[in-house]
Amino acid sequence: MKITKLLFCIVALIIMSCNNGNEKSKIQQLEDKLEEQSNQIQEIQEQSLLDQLVRQENDDLKSTSFKILNVSKYNPDRLQYQGKVIYEKSWQDFNGENIVLFTTNKEELFVYHYAVKNKNVRRLRKVYDFEKNCDADLLIKFIERSIVISDSDQDNYGEITFAYKKGCRSDVSPLTLKLLTLENGEKYIIRGSTLIDFGGGAPYGGEKNIDPSFYNAPKSFLRSANIIWREIVKERF
Repeated sequence: MKITKLLFCIVALIIMSCNNGNEKSKIQQLEDKLEEQSNQIQEIQEQSLLDQLVRQENDDLKSTSFKILNVSKYNPDRLQYQGKVIYEKSWQDFNGENIVLFTTNKEELFVYHYAVKNKNVRRLRKVYDFEKNCDADLLIKFIERSIVISDSDQDNYGEITFAYKKGCRSDVSPLTLKLLTLENGEKYIIRGSTLIDFGGGAPYGGEKNIDPSFYNAPKSFLRSANIIWREIVKERF
């Protein structure tokens, strides 16, 4: 009888032990499943964060890469300048939004290059020239077809090239001609004179002196400047 009771107790202990094992196994399975779900959630969150970073990087590249703008987003009246605005040009690059104002008054000529980024306004360059004390016909004028915006060296800093002519004359004689390229606050210049050619005799004028600054610039700057110079050097009457 005692042996029977002992066997019964042993069997009961074995059954209880198996039940406990089953419970522990279920708990372990649940813990493993929760850990797997937690890892999946973490992976999704990390991927989402990575996607956000990639989108932000792409947006940053779009906002800083070179692009010519048809209309400035910044009100030019808030910029400091002298004279009357003749032309306004703008583009986008690493400096933010670039605005160039071409202004004149009766005897003076100005070019202002501003950059606006995160509401911070910087003047990168100012160009000034004049023709004063003229008792004959005074002329100081930008050449519209010479104004070209580009990023020929593809460094995401746009450059603007322009030319103007000036002089005081009472006959048909060459005018002073200057062509400039501005990029990121730097200035490159060609100085010379307009070419007079009526076709009935030898032409005169047309001098051209390339400033050494151009030789320290990307080769594409001078190549573009020479093309523009050839287009504008001859005077049209």
